[in-house]
Amino acid sequence: MKLCVALDLPSKEQNQNLADEIKIACKNSNISTQNIWLKVGLRSYIRDGGEPLKRLQDEGYKIFLDLKLYDIPNTMLDAIIECEKLAIDMLTIHASCGFKAMCMISEYLRNKQSNLLIVAVSVLTSFDEAGLYEVYGMGIKECVRKLATLAYRSGVDGLVCAINEITVIKEVAPSLLAITPGIRMQSLESMQINSRGINGSKDDQHRIATLQEAKKANSDLVVIGRPIYQASNRIHTLEMILQEIYQ
Repeated sequence: MKLCVALDLPSKEQNQNLADEIKIACKNSNISTQNIWLKVGLRSYIRDGGEPLKRLQDEGYKIFLDLKLYDIPNTMLDAIIECEKLAIDMLTIHASCGFKAMCMISEYLRNKQSNLLIVAVSVLTSFDEAGLYEVYGMGIKECVRKLATLAYRSGVDGLVCAINEITVIKEVAPSLLAITPGIRMQSLESMQINSRGINGSKDDQHRIATLQEAKKANSDLVVIGRPIYQASNRIHTLEMILQEIYQ
């Protein structure tokens, strides 16, 4: 299991400050930044463009561009071609874009011998059972299994899912990477998690889990944002997370 920190803060400067704090925590923990992934999402990428990605890459981080692309197959492929030029390490698409689109993407990258990993979003962690049924007419695990099967057959590298769905994905194909957001640090004193979320703020992720649960479930990459952002001492919190994952 490896760590991915989400850089989804309100400004480019705040994102860079967090990246600098991660570097300090890594140095204090004797861990190379080459073992750390940074996730850049829609807000940061739309606001800042691709320039910060190169700087973060130069600092040794692996870059996970979380755009969750979802369109018709040809448009999806055109977008992938442009994203691949950024020399990023991983990119998200929606598995719901369909088998044809995922096949076209996988075939293009395979023929190009690209190292870009494509991971497909299964069911967003903001969905609960009732909300998903309204949209797809099926339960979460049934939907994840269906999308995981399509993703595996198409040749993509992994899926984004909640901790509870890792077993479903690995049953479909053990080789699929399981990328898991919605991680909460209940054991850390700096985090106060309750029904309204961290520190009493509204939390729109319904299917969440602790870092310990992620480790037990054999997640390949845990994505952590809010527990770090809202910690009273971010470097100390990062050091505790690094120790839990890498030592």
